Amino acid sequence: MKRVEQHIIKSSHKWFAYCDEITNISRQLYNSAQYTQRQSFFYGHSTLTLAQLDRLFQRDQNYSLLPAKVAQLVLAQCADAWASYFAALKAYRMDSVKFTGKPKLPGYVDSRNIVKFNNQAISKREFKKGKIVPSMSSICIPIKDGLKFEDLCEVRIVSKTGCYVVEVVYEKPAPAQFFCSLNPELAAAIDIGLDNLATVVFSDPTISPLAINGKPLKSVNGFYNKQVAKYRGFIKTGTSRHLQNIVRNRNNFVDSYLHQTTRLLVSEFLALGVTKVAIGKNTQWKPVSIWESRPIKSLSKYRTRDSLKF
Repeated sequence: MKRVEQHIIKSSHKWFAYCDEITNISRQLYNSAQYTQRQSFFYGHSTLTLAQLDRLFQRDQNYSLLPAKVAQLVLAQCADAWASYFAALKAYRMDSVKFTGKPKLPGYVDSRNIVKFNNQAISKREFKKGKIVPSMSSICIPIKDGLKFEDLCEVRIVSKTGCYVVEVVYEKPAPAQFFCSLNPELAAAIDIGLDNLATVVFSDPTISPLAINGKPLKSVNGFYNKQVAKYRGFIKTGTSRHLQNIVRNRNNFVDSYLHQTTRLLVSEFLALGVTKVAIGKNTQWKPVSIWESRPIKSLSKYRTRDSLKF
């Protein structure tokens, strides 16, 4: 199973300037590749594969500012976006009922772009000294006890509101409780709500139902909306550091609360031996593979208006 270790980098942190610079370089490289792909598509040519993009952009300035493996992963984001678009378009033509609209063409990244350092872009020499140091970076993270280099998947730099998050992704053997005896006849059903975030019942009537309190989330969201409305009145345009702190603190609380909730449910299901879990369906919920878009009336319009963003 994969685990993610997160480090929040605020504006006062010594790594903030590096994270801000490298994510901006990643954005510029991604947008350059995206411009090439879109123009090729608009003029009736096939889009480029990852290998073709890599050969084309090896002399690009932004490519040379990144480690080669990192630059290739940025180009892979672009290639994967177009592969997903064509797959979604094919599924849309076969059955459009599953979609709320025609899949939209991959676009540009307006803000900072994610940066990934895979296993090959992390120093083995520094890892042996007990530190995780991505190639050509100032980031230095102490490793967890017992972590092996071959179990380290990647290090990601993700842009968030008012900060950056450095994520260390690694594989870890599943706990012994994951291999407990299961009951093939036991199932659980989850109903999502507001006051009760999750209400769980079991097919065995002798097992007491579970209810996860959702009022803390409602309270935090209500206070967050009041604070944002208050300070928005003082800001004519843009944002402020104080407003960014409010957004970040709210998001961190929601993420933590939901992670603790899912961990509690999984632990309870494993202890009981649940083999099947059903969750309530809402017709407004969308699968991950759905995009909203508007139909393209004319390709010539995009040929003249499409411009490269830096």
